[in-house]
Amino acid sequence: SNPEVLDKYVSRIFRQILEWGYCVIKWDCLPASLQSWALLHDHFAYKRISPEAGLRKVAAAARKAITEDTYLLSCSGQSESDICGIMDFCDAARVGGDVFGWPEFITQGLERILHFYPCHNTALHVDADNLVLRSEFNTLAQARTRVTIYALCGLPVTVGDRLELLDEARLDMLRRIMPPAIIRPQELVSKRMNGTMQLLCLHIAREYGSWCVGGICNLADEEADFELDFNRDFHLEAAKDYAVFD
Repeated sequence: SNPEVLDKYVSRIFRQILEWGYCVIKWDCLPASLQSWALLHDHFAYKRISPEAGLRKVAAAARKAITEDTYLLSCSGQSESDICGIMDFCDAARVGGDVFGWPEFITQGLERILHFYPCHNTALHVDADNLVLRSEFNTLAQARTRVTIYALCGLPVTVGDRLELLDEARLDMLRRIMPPAIIRPQELVSKRMNGTMQLLCLHIAREYGSWCVGGICNLADEEADFELDFNRDFHLEAAKDYAVFD
């Protein structure tokens, strides 16, 4: 809350990062910062300012220092006040916890994507953490499902594996989804079926043609039957022919 801290200390820290040569910044541990500021609120220079309002002042000072040319990712995990409180100063927000194993991908990845997706490419980029594909944490089918969800939602892709250690199949998956497409939310939340089936619907148009790319992901370990309604689920005419593959 101290103007001198904002003008001199915060600005100097973020300018130093640029002087080191970085052009992308991940601002980590924001929830822990708010918790610390709440505990130390009696030491604020101006006690009428809440920790959340103080965070906005710090974020504003940081953005001014790094200018709009620097990509700024806020890292908030499962918190919301710090994501929403400074989203106008950030290019992206990490919206979930660490994502490694498949259960973590469902709870900290997909469920958080669904929760925040209305903000994606409208307020900022929704970042679901590193895209981890290696066999230690995924079967080949699970890796393909992760890639499909990231791609058809247009999420930022931060590779979570050493590329030279990935097999050719997983490398090919990454080649197919980079750079991410510019995609905005349509109705993703309504396409979660029975807690285990996720539908994704992406409409694409170019001068030479238009497509609806639909993804159907079984998130469970067991086989499942699903009846697809082309008009209800993908807004397509049922009478036409469509390409379907597993």
